[in-house]
Amino acid sequence: MLKTESEFAKRIAAVHSSKAKDGDVRREELEAMFDVFLGSKVDPSQRREIEKLQINLLEEQEKLFSALEQKTLSTESYVDRFNDLLAFSFNRCEAILGRKDFLRLFGAPTERLGGFIDKQAFLQTMEPKAEKKSYGRAAPKARRQLGFMRPLKPDAKLSAVVGSKPLPRSELTKKLWDYIKKNGLRDKKKKTQIHADRILRPIFNGKKKVSMSEMAKLISRHIR
Repeated sequence: MLKTESEFAKRIAAVHSSKAKDGDVRREELEAMFDVFLGSKVDPSQRREIEKLQINLLEEQEKLFSALEQKTLSTESYVDRFNDLLAFSFNRCEAILGRKDFLRLFGAPTERLGGFIDKQAFLQTMEPKAEKKSYGRAAPKARRQLGFMRPLKPDAKLSAVVGSKPLPRSELTKKLWDYIKKNGLRDKKKKTQIHADRILRPIFNGKKKVSMSEMAKLISRHIR
């Protein structure tokens, strides 16, 4: 794993270990993304515009999925509008940042980024009732991607906690922290320490207790 990815994993783990509200978490994830992949070189006004675009993207995606669940939107329309929304957001981000910084931030050109729904596969596998929010397809293996949106596939051990679908690192981390909080596995006194139950122990390489920074490294061994 490249150093920038490792740094990003640690930042995302720290974000999800806090008690921030959903909206705050999204902004903190974006701040981590900018800091790690672009540093301080981006103009503050550009950062605000990108943040606004990405927050709006997530909110609109949630609305689309809600409409799909409530059957007020057809499956085909959901896929088309989801992909159009994602492409529009990426194109606007590139227009704001320029090609070079866009590639540094997101890791690949728009057409090679993960997150887009494979329409044929989605229609074939879609059950009568939608159960998952993410059906993103992974980018071609020939081109390694960095950044915020790249879907990562959890192995069998990590899937026991986060599910088996490929998801961006931030979503995988969020699901893991949801599990930790739900089961009260964070040390009461030393908040940076996580206790491993029988489900987490295989993920943590058999360890009974790990630090937050160590957890980020261990998780990386269970995704590809």
